[in-house]
Amino acid sequence: MRWDQQDGTEKPENNHLAMKLGIGSGLVLVLGVGARALWPVSTAGLEIPPRPTTTYAEALARFAQLQAQDDATINPLCCSQLLSHGDTTEHVVVLIHGMTNCPHQYRDLAPFLFEQGYNVLLPRMPHNGRTDQT
Repeated sequence: MRWDQQDGTEKPENNHLAMKLGIGSGLVLVLGVGARALWPVSTAGLEIPPRPTTTYAEALARFAQLQAQDDATINPLCCSQLLSHGDTTEHVVVLIHGMTNCPHQYRDLAPFLFEQGYNVLLPRMPHNGRTDQT
């Protein structure tokens, strides 16, 4: 407040500087947050190194580990599956089911691919295919 000497009353100060500083500070804050949101995030350390198998027996052992995760809480139709010709093939198909589904999603496609000469792997993704889900 400032004192007006002509009429002897207090008048509010014209505080343009404070308003400009407040708007400027707000703008800097918004730009800073926006720039940080658009700044690339490092994904170093998130990569999982590939571990390809070197033999058919090793691939079967890994599938056995995968199958061991399919316990009594898993719907029998939703267990991980392997359609194998009993040996290596030139190509292998891995079918990944949808987020709310399970390997049973490919009940028609997997046998078709197997008949074409492919080994076909249908892994059950974690937290899917449980018996307590509808």
